[in-house]
Amino acid sequence: MKHAFAALALFAAPTIASAQDVDPFDVAGFWLTPAGATIEMYECDASVCGKLVGGENIDPDGASPLDENNPDPALRDREIVGLVIAEGFERGDDAWENGSVYNLATGRTVTATIKRTDADSLDMKACVGPLCRTVTWTETDAP
Repeated sequence: MKHAFAALALFAAPTIASAQDVDPFDVAGFWLTPAGATIEMYECDASVCGKLVGGENIDPDGASPLDENNPDPALRDREIVGLVIAEGFERGDDAWENGSVYNLATGRTVTATIKRTDADSLDMKACVGPLCRTVTWTETDAP
């Protein structure tokens, strides 16, 4: 009986591990941020980029909100829907690294790493100098 359980454990372990395996670079698709924005991540050159395509506070039939917090006054009247907010990522060992993410709430661009962590989510780690914060984006449907 003890041998039968051991054999079952050997066959079950690879199945459990493979169900959890996910390609950390597979980030293309639509993602909902904790702030309620919908970001479309897509391939661009040898990298990935992301653009804002919708959100909880954006009326799909109305005018797009403006980039009011941009530090450049000349850019404050541009619409945010369609705005590329993530770009410049390089393929690292297990994540897209050294990219930049534009934070619409603060008007700041920060360095970032993006990595798919499971079937339904990815982690976006944004850093300002040595201070970093990781938020989880959840896969969603197109707006």
